[in-house]
Amino acid sequence: MALRDRNAAVLRSVHAAPLGMRIWFFGPVVSVNFWGVWEWIDTGHPLALWTSMIFAFVAIADWTLALIQRGVSRLAALPHLLFWIPGQLIAGLWLFVWGGLPIPALTAFAWSYFTIIGLSNLLDLINIARWFRGERAIFGSDG
Repeated sequence: MALRDRNAAVLRSVHAAPLGMRIWFFGPVVSVNFWGVWEWIDTGHPLALWTSMIFAFVAIADWTLALIQRGVSRLAALPHLLFWIPGQLIAGLWLFVWGGLPIPALTAFAWSYFTIIGLSNLLDLINIARWFRGERAIFGSDG
């Protein structure tokens, strides 16, 4: 299957994913991650750098996995957990252990990231558990 065909299959699968999953991912999750990229560009703060790199790693890992599978399944939760659990821990360290952040916008970002990625991690734990229990269908596939 040509790369163009695989990409088309992935996009069809993304559009066939459950609506709630798409709204959650493309709404708050993507937004808070782009906010981190903005904070890194604006402030150069290490927390924003780390969260921006994590966002890039998740995007690359998820797209690669989707290309291999020729679509999206609940297994997409695995790269999220592998990268976003450490990301949430890093944000938590800045908020709770290392004495906070020097700029109010960074503090708002850190709290938003900690909360949204924390909720996303919980949802991803549910999805990966469902995948391990046998719910391995590719969204939008006939088989």
